[in-house]
Amino acid sequence: MITETERLYMRELNQADFNSLCGILQDDETMYAYEGAFSDCEVQEWLDKQIARYQKYKFGLWAVVSKETGQMIGQCGITMQQWKETEVLEIGYLFNKLYWHQGYAAEAAEACRKYAFETLNADEVCSIIRDMNTASQNVALRNGMKRADSFTKNYRGVDMLHYRYIVKNDILRLNEEAADEFWRLRIELFRELGEVCEDDDVSELKSASEQYYLSHINKDLICWGVFREEKLAAIGSLCLFIRIPYKENLSGSEGYILNIYTCPQFRKHGFAKRILDKIVAYSRENNIKRLWLNSSEQGKKLYAECGFTEKGNEMELFL
Repeated sequence: MITETERLYMRELNQADFNSLCGILQDDETMYAYEGAFSDCEVQEWLDKQIARYQKYKFGLWAVVSKETGQMIGQCGITMQQWKETEVLEIGYLFNKLYWHQGYAAEAAEACRKYAFETLNADEVCSIIRDMNTASQNVALRNGMKRADSFTKNYRGVDMLHYRYIVKNDILRLNEEAADEFWRLRIELFRELGEVCEDDDVSELKSASEQYYLSHINKDLICWGVFREEKLAAIGSLCLFIRIPYKENLSGSEGYILNIYTCPQFRKHGFAKRILDKIVAYSRENNIKRLWLNSSEQGKKLYAECGFTEKGNEMELFL
């Protein structure tokens, strides 16, 4: 399985899916944007192309399977596509017409967008859609995309106008250039928690924080942020370290989550949850066995929803 949603899961296509693919690709109504149904040879070429994509890119168009029935009801996935003079990462979807108008395409496309951003770390992803295919355009809009540009390409001997819909990954991994924004949100967090007052001299704290950030970012400090109008609207940080192994964590690899903060004007948009999901996904992918944090009362509900449990036996000593 590649990814899943509430009602669907996606897996790689294989030769056993040929008949299910024929049910999609050999239907004139389904394939109107492709100038009609495929032949058996064209279906096989389509299937072979996806299998080759899995081998080359580790992704492609996948079989979309209903959890309820176990039946393949369509295909959706991520492919590299030529757009003008460059290659772009595209989300494509094509479903058996028996399953139209039930939200399956939008559900699968959203999962692919998350996969592109969270697993492939893509900066942006698009859907390339023929001008007459309003249903697919509506799916792209529901997937957070906006029409960016157009291009005419020739397919099966026909010139076809296509629109490109784009959505950018607004949860970005921070780098050295974000040092000033990192500090700005960190001092806002301190002030909101009452740890720093407006008239406090924070020059030494600022200098130490910026020096730490520049020395550790993308080494043992990983930060993600959401930008709005080139300003950081939300942030989350993960400090990595290795401790002596113990029974539950033989690798000793751990991560301390901190600095989860959203500017007041951008709250109620789910940014903190999405950043936290990003941190958890990154930790799983990098074999970080334990995540821990210190939470404010306001944050406990969010962390509990993400599977964190309270452990109230920690003690500390400042030297």
